[in-house]
Amino acid sequence: MEQSIQAPQYSFELGPAISDTIVSWLNENGKNRTIQLPIEIHGHSLRIKSSYLYGGNTKIEILLDTGALSMNLPMHLKPYCNSYPCWVWLEGTWETLTSYRETEPLPVFRVRKVIGIP
Repeated sequence: MEQSIQAPQYSFELGPAISDTIVSWLNENGKNRTIQLPIEIHGHSLRIKSSYLYGGNTKIEILLDTGALSMNLPMHLKPYCNSYPCWVWLEGTWETLTSYRETEPLPVFRVRKVIGIP
């Protein structure tokens, strides 16, 4: 008797528009879910200086945790970013924990994959 292997079924859910309330929505709905976000990255070919969740007129600074990538993020961005700032879609998980840079808390996005340009 042959056994067939069923591929996992994934569903795509459209999230809310990116606005000032997106961080609250992600904190409530984004935990333990793989999501894709449009990110604006500032830096150069060796290092990321800052990153922003962006859409429309909204730009929210976030911290990218890239520890799960096989090489550093600038290496993954080379096919997509000829200059900076650079805009890409990244896939990963949202963390409600915040990282403190100087005195301002920043949300953390754990990057698993670079998807491509918007």
